[in-house]
Amino acid sequence: MDIENDSSKLYKIAFIGKENKPEVFKYKIKDSPDKKNTNSGEGELINQNEFWINMSCSGACDPVGTTIPVTVQWEGKKEELILTLH
Repeated sequence: MDIENDSSKLYKIAFIGKENKPEVFKYKIKDSPDKKNTNSGEGELINQNEFWINMSCSGACDPVGTTIPVTVQWEGKKEELILTLH
């Protein structure tokens, strides 16, 4: 994750596996401190190994929590992870 400026956040989801990469996946990112705000969508890895998610905020972005739950689903599989900010 990178906060480019006060009005947008940029996340990168990268495929690092050894098996065939999924062409399409779904994601959920709960980046607000209270974990109530969920950003979700669908991404593609057809021609690349990385997918960039640019989240624009209306005005200044709310601060993010120190931990960010992320869920990625593809081809009947699901991975849940926690991003920790230092």
